[in-house]
Amino acid sequence: MAYDFSNRREIKSSSGGFTNALDLSGLTKKPEFFKLKAGPNKFDILPYEISSNFHPLVASKALSKGDPDYNLTLWVHTDVGPSKAKYVCPNKNYGKPCPICEAQSKAKENGDKDTADVLFPKRRVYYNIVDAMDREKGVQLFETNVKYFQKPLEVADEDARKDPDQEGYTFFADPKDGGRSIKVSGSAEKFAGHDFVQATNISFAKRRDGIEELLDEVIPLDRCIKLLSYEELESAFMGGIDEDIEDEKPEEKPVKKAAPVEEEEVPPKKEVKADGCPNGHKFGKDWGECKECDDCTTDVYKACRKASRE
Repeated sequence: MAYDFSNRREIKSSSGGFTNALDLSGLTKKPEFFKLKAGPNKFDILPYEISSNFHPLVASKALSKGDPDYNLTLWVHTDVGPSKAKYVCPNKNYGKPCPICEAQSKAKENGDKDTADVLFPKRRVYYNIVDAMDREKGVQLFETNVKYFQKPLEVADEDARKDPDQEGYTFFADPKDGGRSIKVSGSAEKFAGHDFVQATNISFAKRRDGIEELLDEVIPLDRCIKLLSYEELESAFMGGIDEDIEDEKPEEKPVKKAAPVEEEEVPPKKEVKADGCPNGHKFGKDWGECKECDDCTTDVYKACRKASRE
């Protein structure tokens, strides 16, 4: 397999725990969930081979089955129903009807911004990782978000390519010699009464141990996507679903080409200067706090992040 990740970018020019956005019931061995710790963390991200048409980037024709990938990014509705569960959004990922998105649109039309914001899906990111500080645990599943991990990770990747101290660097998830271990500084935070650890700095280090021997153990992330039918998702939204309901196997479902992404999700490119926010927020002060940060251009995102630390 040729490891070329040049088309795999999230930047546009609560870690760990159970999630029913992915169905892990068919795995021979249930993976442990990796959680960032306060203080230093070090782990390797393992690539996997795309094998399902349900991978969102296959559905949108950006990638093909057989291509390598190193994560799975999904639009997910969170805190759904009494159980506060997570469900894959059929609309944002595949262009299929979604009862929660319909409710979100109605709330927005009615001027109920708080409800509309709650119902808007979030982007969750999933990785196969091995903890370099505890390799005996084997391959683990790491769930996080785009804003505070994936995008800073991509910025670190761009910086490493220009860093003379990273001689021989190719891409952090490359299982060959050019790959790198991820170093993350974790900060203990609290929000709305919940404790969590947030990544505050991401950098790379040369691997001390190889990862090629672990590639046979990676979780086929794209084959674990749990997409409910419209009726099942509506039932979950209204609080009447059985959490153990079995949905169809992803590979047996027809996949339609994803509909064009709404302007609300991915604003058109804007000619902006790196010293001002294109969305009217406080440059350098509101970094990472606004929904629009997910879709900011690379240069402005990096400049705003730098300004937030000065």
